[in-house]
Amino acid sequence: MRDFFKSIRIRRRSEAQVIQEGPDVLATQAEPERADTMDRAMTLATVYRCVKLISESVAKLPLREERQSNGIFRAVGGTLAALLEREPNEWTNSFDFIRLAVQSVLLTGQAVIIPQRSEINGRIIRFILANAGTVSHSSRLGNYQIIDPEQGISGRFSEDEIIRLKGATLDGEHCLSVLSFAARTFAIGATAERNNLTTYANGGSTMGLITNDASVPGYGEYATDALQALATRMSVAAGRGQRFIPVAGKAHYIPTSMSAADMQFLESRKFTVLEICRFFGVPPSFLGAESASNYKSAENATVAFLNDTLGPLLTQIEIEFTRKLIGMDLRRRFRFNRDELYSTDLSSKMQYVEKRIATGTLTPNEARALFGLEPVAAGDSSLVSANLKPLTELTSQK
Repeated sequence: MRDFFKSIRIRRRSEAQVIQEGPDVLATQAEPERADTMDRAMTLATVYRCVKLISESVAKLPLREERQSNGIFRAVGGTLAALLEREPNEWTNSFDFIRLAVQSVLLTGQAVIIPQRSEINGRIIRFILANAGTVSHSSRLGNYQIIDPEQGISGRFSEDEIIRLKGATLDGEHCLSVLSFAARTFAIGATAERNNLTTYANGGSTMGLITNDASVPGYGEYATDALQALATRMSVAAGRGQRFIPVAGKAHYIPTSMSAADMQFLESRKFTVLEICRFFGVPPSFLGAESASNYKSAENATVAFLNDTLGPLLTQIEIEFTRKLIGMDLRRRFRFNRDELYSTDLSSKMQYVEKRIATGTLTPNEARALFGLEPVAAGDSSLVSANLKPLTELTSQK
């Protein structure tokens, strides 16, 4: 009997402790999952795929220096071309370099590239991408403070000494990432993923109460404390994922959890995917989020992605490199080779090349070079279809 009353005292003391600590515990359980940092955001499949798709689509295009000759811009070689197309520095190739720069723009709001020059002749010998969080800007001094021990950079740099790729900005100076605008949507997605993990971790089993028709212990004189202790204990247990919560008396089961269909988890996840795609400007069909798509809709989505999402980003990079490395010389510029963007199936590509040759805008040898074939004799001459005639010739024949 002594042990029985001892257990009652221990139980009431623990329930009082739960009442004292309950609000904090419940607040922790109700707190939404955070997705406001790069690492957390990239754990969402949609964010990961959008960032990967945009950054790699830009990185696969060679960035070239072009010079004007006879009114036509042509790519030139040299050290700068080798840095941009092959190896910006000793530890990064050009694909990874541009990919990381675009990722930084999307996830942190900006990418700062430092062209390092030779102390002997002043020529650029490497490009270095500063790590996120190592760059600060002083509007009063008009320079940038960069402290990046990992990249071996420390000092102040003026505007013309760096290449700064900006994300979304409302004042032209402070750059904001997609994460800052879509933080709420990312948090919804992360919280849904966490709840799905909790649901599937217990095999999708429901939760509920085991209770009876008897009165609650302490009901009457100790009604407030007893009921509050019981309610808090049940809430904490449910928040911790406890599947069954026992209550004294003649037991019967009352389900308290909703099924995935009731909470419309699937619809909520679809909505979150569409919202994230809107923020990044990526067609949902590219992520497999739309099943009812046809060839025409896929083609329109591809054109919209190239023109509305990649186009402005490519133009920004081209202008920034041209402005900082060339200046006002209108006979030189930096341009991405966009041909890779429009690569398609072989049948469509053959039709495209055939029309280019028939209209005289591509020579046979230039067409063969597109397929990696050796040139042929007399293949450098432009051809034109002879099936078309001027209207004047038809009139004169009458």
